Amino acid sequence: MTASQASERDNRQIEQPVVYQMMVTLSGVKPAVWRRFQVRSDMTFYELHLALQAVMGWKNHHLYHFDVAGVELSDPVTAAEFDAKNAEKVQLDRFLPGESATFLYEYDFCDNWRHEVVIEKQLPLAGNGHYPLCLAGGRACPPENSGGVEGYATLLQAMADPAHPERAELLATIDGRFDPEVFNAGKANLSLQALR
Repeated sequence: MTASQASERDNRQIEQPVVYQMMVTLSGVKPAVWRRFQVRSDMTFYELHLALQAVMGWKNHHLYHFDVAGVELSDPVTAAEFDAKNAEKVQLDRFLPGESATFLYEYDFCDNWRHEVVIEKQLPLAGNGHYPLCLAGGRACPPENSGGVEGYATLLQAMADPAHPERAELLATIDGRFDPEVFNAGKANLSLQALR
């Protein structure tokens, strides 16, 4: 085998996708709302946005962006407006340094839901694996349009206190059907399955 053939083989091996096991935590919310999930390294940041929406339980009603070491990635319109990269055109493995990388995902620029995303480890791509895949999580994602960290804290206070002055109004916004303690990985995986 010539040196150029060996180099070409090595480049093909380097370009093989792997699995990133990630942990996402919603910033500023206590107790923590978190998810552990796996994605292919060759997906785009837009596809990662959709996977994050599914694992967290958001409804994808608002704009988003990523901040990776000071570089912004977002949808094509927002990217053009704010001189960011188009998330639909950038693959994770072409941009992220790999294991232990930490970056920011923000959803809904009004409520300003900020998420810390960490690549916990890289794993070999399983031949029969289905990705993205949610492994575990803790607590329910706040309802859409609940006012960010402060608004959500007020909602939780109103749910816990029958005498809270805004209780009736706030409970009406969630139709009384929200349990902040419940996370269902099976439901998250059904949402992820629709992305495959």
